[in-house]
Amino acid sequence: MSKCAVCTTKKPTLECGICHSAICKSCTDFVDESTFRYAPQIPNKLQASSTYCLNCYTTDVRPEIEKYENLLAEAKEIRVYDITQTKETRLFKRLEPVIEVKACVDVPEATIKLAFITASLGFNCMIDMKLKTIKIRDGSYQTSEVNGSAIPTHLDETKVMRDRSFSDPN
Repeated sequence: MSKCAVCTTKKPTLECGICHSAICKSCTDFVDESTFRYAPQIPNKLQASSTYCLNCYTTDVRPEIEKYENLLAEAKEIRVYDITQTKETRLFKRLEPVIEVKACVDVPEATIKLAFITASLGFNCMIDMKLKTIKIRDGSYQTSEVNGSAIPTHLDETKVMRDRSFSDPN
């Protein structure tokens, strides 16, 4: 009979997703798939399982979660210009290919997913953002999904007009 790799006393019922050692439920760290909700892809190491021993969690899983959280914080700071704001963005360079997201639940989720991809590519602004809501009908049940696209670009903060109110010099 095998013992838990962490506490060595209880009967193990789970297996670590990385080192495949036997672990009990009280010694297991669980990673839900909603942890990487806005990432376009879960890191390769973490795709196989959602249960990890303490050692694998601290050495392999926790750094990936911190990297994701740092990118998410950067994504929340990205400047977003909609397709209707062409007057503000007409001088921005559109050199990068268009990024797209599909099958999002709502508009804020599609926006943050686009911003997350933009931040992961190393850009600080996305322009020409288009969001389209599509109705999906399945018999009498109706739902909607949002598809979106944007162009990532670099924006020099010193060149952005911060105050849009016009002051009278007289």
